[in-house]
Amino acid sequence: MMNHKQRECEPFNIAILQLNNWDSSRIEHYLHVCHHENVSFVLLGEYVVDPFFKELCNIPQAELKKKSEDTLKKLLKTSEKYSFSFLIPLIRFIKLKPYKSLAIIKNGNVNYYDCQCLLAFEHWNEKYFFANNITKRIKPPMIFEYNGLKCAAIFGFESHYDSIWIKLKKACIDVVFVASVATFNSSLRWRELLKTRAFLNQCYIIRSNKIGTYTPNDSKHTWKFYGDSFFVSPSGNIASHLGDEEELLIGNINPHIIKEYKDVWKLNF
Repeated sequence: MMNHKQRECEPFNIAILQLNNWDSSRIEHYLHVCHHENVSFVLLGEYVVDPFFKELCNIPQAELKKKSEDTLKKLLKTSEKYSFSFLIPLIRFIKLKPYKSLAIIKNGNVNYYDCQCLLAFEHWNEKYFFANNITKRIKPPMIFEYNGLKCAAIFGFESHYDSIWIKLKKACIDVVFVASVATFNSSLRWRELLKTRAFLNQCYIIRSNKIGTYTPNDSKHTWKFYGDSFFVSPSGNIASHLGDEEELLIGNINPHIIKEYKDVWKLNF
């Protein structure tokens, strides 16, 4: 069994910015609040800085590539104003092919994690659209250390896969950021899923979900992205959550609570 030695560190703040889309004129207000509250990370949901998947499928590839490049430039420029890191799902192009990626951006620099588990439904087929390398052999997701804690960032759909969590458990992860784009009245299922994952791994889970609506051209039914972003403690309880509107949530990561639950339950490999 691998011993998890908790490194000495101080608590730090994280933020969930629950949005429909990125509007710089509005976003600056929230970012100033994050700066004032000494936030270390700001997490956004999926398809916030880019059009929603069903919409971007109708955009010519050359135009989409230009949009993604312009978006990245704006994000990098914004990050230079603040000391915290952004965790932002975005579309990027490699050799003229689109990839679904999660970017960690700080001080004008960026690192990427490419999604390993894409939706492949008839009504929502990301696997067909994106060029991500999808295999049965799941690799460790984005893992990084901050303030003595091991942190990870994944996409919402990836949180369904045990193979992802086995990688995280073996890494003795402390904090997991989950960026999602959930809809279709699935909020209760998502709550139970991530509460269970947090408890079994004795880690914090920070989940940011998109808000807004999408109405297909050939349908009378509107898809609602309901928000309900939340902050789960290592006990498996939701410590705080948002509603279904544009909001900002700031939570505190306490390493002593992580240590307490890991020591008591001893569920690590």
